[in-house]
Amino acid sequence: MTDRTFENGLMEDITSILQEPKDQYRIGFLVGTNDDSKTIVSGIIVPKQDVGPAYANFHMDEVDKAIQTAKESNQTLLGTVFYHGQFPAFESANEQELRNKLTDSGIPPFSIVIDAKGAFNFYE
Repeated sequence: MTDRTFENGLMEDITSILQEPKDQYRIGFLVGTNDDSKTIVSGIIVPKQDVGPAYANFHMDEVDKAIQTAKESNQTLLGTVFYHGQFPAFESANEQELRNKLTDSGIPPFSIVIDAKGAFNFYE
């Protein structure tokens, strides 16, 4: 298993970035660097998306844009992050399905689910 490191304060930054608009479900892509033994997550790319209290939709073209944005800063997409707002931080069946679909598009299967209180869980 790969050792994952998050830059200091990154989890708080991710929560802060994704919590607007307030109490809306949002999706982001984790970016950073990766080698055979260690992954360093250093940021997030938030795709253009339609959001609501329990859903977020984005066009798959946003994945290509995120990959290009990461490459331009010498980084790579490392996984996904799902922000649940006031709902608990657990991976739903829909998120698992989206994670699998994104994996088919070249994004690693690693994901984080975060809630408004800052609680989070990792999935792979």
